[in-house]
Amino acid sequence: MILKKIKSTSLTCLVLLFFTSLLKAEKPPTSDNTNKPKKQNTVYYSTSPVNMNDGIQVGILNIKGADVAIKNFIGDVENNKYGPLASILAWHKGKLVFEMYANYGYENSPHFLMSVTKTITSLLLSRAIEMGYLSVADLQKPVLDFFPNIDRTNIKAEAAAVTLYEVLMMQTGFRGIKEWMKGDDLQGYKMIQKYFEQTKLPLNKKYAYAATDCIIVMAIIDELTTRRPKSSLPQFSTVRKFLEQEFLGKLGITNYKWGTASNGNPASAAGCRLRSRDLLKVGIALHQKGIYKGEQLFSREYVDCLFDMKARRTKRPHMRGPHAYTYFTEGLEYKMNGMTFIGVGGRGAAGQFITSYEQLDLVIAATSDNRSGVGFGLKDARQAHVDNILTLFTVEKTSPKRTK
Repeated sequence: MILKKIKSTSLTCLVLLFFTSLLKAEKPPTSDNTNKPKKQNTVYYSTSPVNMNDGIQVGILNIKGADVAIKNFIGDVENNKYGPLASILAWHKGKLVFEMYANYGYENSPHFLMSVTKTITSLLLSRAIEMGYLSVADLQKPVLDFFPNIDRTNIKAEAAAVTLYEVLMMQTGFRGIKEWMKGDDLQGYKMIQKYFEQTKLPLNKKYAYAATDCIIVMAIIDELTTRRPKSSLPQFSTVRKFLEQEFLGKLGITNYKWGTASNGNPASAAGCRLRSRDLLKVGIALHQKGIYKGEQLFSREYVDCLFDMKARRTKRPHMRGPHAYTYFTEGLEYKMNGMTFIGVGGRGAAGQFITSYEQLDLVIAATSDNRSGVGFGLKDARQAHVDNILTLFTVEKTSPKRTK
């Protein structure tokens, strides 16, 4: 009788294991209409994500307490605790180990990234640096030095002295200008000329979050890669071609949507849409100090500047809370059980994140639906990111070690 019971129990375990593996092997949800996806009635999640042959290695979430923590988290998502949260993915030690989609989030649908677009613009500049179109030292040059065709007649000396570094710090001091000017005579660098002519003086160099700085950076990339590249470097027909070939193409990103700014360049402050897994690829490359699939895509020297939290704090001593924004990226500091965990990445105003946690060898990507408008979803997505996913991965670091 005992033997039969053991055999029966073993068989039951095997059957349960079989069906569990089938459940975990289920592919994430896709939408027939990625432009207008329907809201999902259920929450999809997996702690052993499916290999989609998209260049991302997959693994199994194997952390003490993960089963209970994830079940509680999914219950909260189902009960709408995190508002318009659409997806959240966790990549740990080289593998995607957690993937979730809810509400309007689908695996094949490019998600609106809001100001994560700014971070990608910064990384696109880093790609141009790595290829040799400019150097990190060139960041200290006045912006106008990159535009030899700009007419400086109506540009005051104080404005003409603004450097690319100040642009990346969002400390140009530009005020009173129209960011989204339109007109055939304002294409490319001509819009930048208007910025420098229109700004109010004297310049107040305090930090001010603005789209203008991102438009300037994209215009510089445009100028260097399409109009006057160094003789040894390729000349692209448009800066969009540079973006597609040297950034998106290198990361294997093909399913995306990218808006166009009023000066004809790709959107640089907001307007980018990527699949959640493709957003994760951007975070992986950042996390690996600019390396993706063995190739140095982004300048290591530039990326090191992003991870320099001491410099961030020196530059942003007035910022409250865990955030410090430089190089169009945010630096985060979270204290948990006596330890400080640092994250670097981008965030969007409607609840979009891509964050690298170097100490944990962890990258978290999150998106939220932006139908509710700017500001809605930001707090919810950050809370979901920090209280559930980040906290889960800090357990191994903060748990007291057993003494023999």
